[in-house]
Amino acid sequence: MTFEAVKVFIVEDSDFYRIFLEKILQEDGSFNLCGCASTGMGAIQGIAKAKPDVVILDLQLPDVNRFELLESLLDRFDMPIIVVSSLADESIHALELGASDFLPKVASSYAEDQHKFATLLTIKLKVLAGVHTKKRVNGQTGGESKPTSVRQDQETETPGFSTHGKASSRIIAMGASLGGIEATLKLLQDLEPNLPGMVLVQHMPAGFTKAYAERLNKVTKFHVMEVSRSQLVEDGTVLVACGGRHLQVVKTARGYVAESVTGAQVNGFCPSVDVLFKSVAVAAGAKAVGVILTGIGTDGAVGLKAMHDAGAHTWGQAAASCVVYGMPAAAQKAGAVDEEADLAGIARGLTTYFSDYQNRTKEG
Repeated sequence: MTFEAVKVFIVEDSDFYRIFLEKILQEDGSFNLCGCASTGMGAIQGIAKAKPDVVILDLQLPDVNRFELLESLLDRFDMPIIVVSSLADESIHALELGASDFLPKVASSYAEDQHKFATLLTIKLKVLAGVHTKKRVNGQTGGESKPTSVRQDQETETPGFSTHGKASSRIIAMGASLGGIEATLKLLQDLEPNLPGMVLVQHMPAGFTKAYAERLNKVTKFHVMEVSRSQLVEDGTVLVACGGRHLQVVKTARGYVAESVTGAQVNGFCPSVDVLFKSVAVAAGAKAVGVILTGIGTDGAVGLKAMHDAGAHTWGQAAASCVVYGMPAAAQKAGAVDEEADLAGIARGLTTYFSDYQNRTKEG
């Protein structure tokens, strides 16, 4: 079997950082560096000529607006783009525009931090090499949203106390990784906030989940917040795991409470979907619903199986709509998935499921 190296093009105006990226690619041995550029025009011309499999893009270039080059590349070429940036808001918006993934720039000179960055970068490049670039949601830029969805009432989290509404008697637990930022956005925009509270783990580094939650709060009808300590799970609310900390759910006299806790990586991630799902299985049992979305690896499969075995109804994202059919595939193989559907199908399924549940409750 002939091995074909992944063709990578680097767009980076810092000589120091470009050399750092080049070294990572060379040491791995699985990549062919087919070109580099330090300006927007150079990137467009070089990529057109080199036809790379994946592009590594720094948004801070001297001759173009931060997102101008990204939008131009997405319009001209059909290939995955990984954004490398130290700014959380910038990275989240890049994903909304159509970038396939991002990595925070490593500023540390510690070998351990650089090794971790290199490992994540090479994994993402290999996974995305055969993936077609996702198109913008509904053909629009991520900065545009439904007027009825825009929220101006961002609130400060108070540990364990209500900030929004009624404590949830049921709970929805969701987990996602690569491609999940776009997937969760689309799923939430297809749902109405008359649903039980949701708890969400999106694989993302510390410092970026707050911007992610704030963005979802602005462009969906849900009240979305990052959980940095503890928070009561309430109807119409989405609680997002803090990067670098696990999220788990416990049952208290006041209702379900989502707690942010320290801990080692599980399945290579912190926060881990398995940690969340396992805690929900124990805390809520058959009163929970589980949803596993696009992502690399197997995180969430064991936890979703625990939820399934405890009586929860479960959904998995269908392969055709995933950026990477890894986590949902592992869950399906484990016998953890009751229903598999694309994002629109999951949204319809959740709406119908809880509508039927409310009707059964009234009849009972």
